[in-house]
Amino acid sequence: MIKNIRRPIAAFAATLVLAMSSLAVAAPKRERAERITIYGCVLRVDRQERTLLVNDNRTKKLYLISVPEGATFKIAFGQSMQMSEPGLKDVNENNVVRMICLRKDNEHLSRLDDGRQAIALTAAQ
Repeated sequence: MIKNIRRPIAAFAATLVLAMSSLAVAAPKRERAERITIYGCVLRVDRQERTLLVNDNRTKKLYLISVPEGATFKIAFGQSMQMSEPGLKDVNENNVVRMICLRKDNEHLSRLDDGRQAIALTAAQ
């Protein structure tokens, strides 16, 4: 009798778990598409414009990242890598940074002074 009750309950529980996991996996895809993690070497720092030119190690693309006040990122390798929350004033050229950036619906390309193109992003706060 107990075996007969356990089987439908186990099947119902398994179905419920699969349904919930498919919803949990499907929900953040849109959110993940809007956020991108950049991990790369800083080529140029512009403190007046509050921008960083970063060469991403994985994708080999150039990103021109505007860093608003209060944006969080991590210096993975460089002089200020021990700081828990570095600011833009702590970033130097040739530092390796890791930051989460927001991607717009349409990616904007920026043309640099030397003719190269970079993808314009905004650092997440």
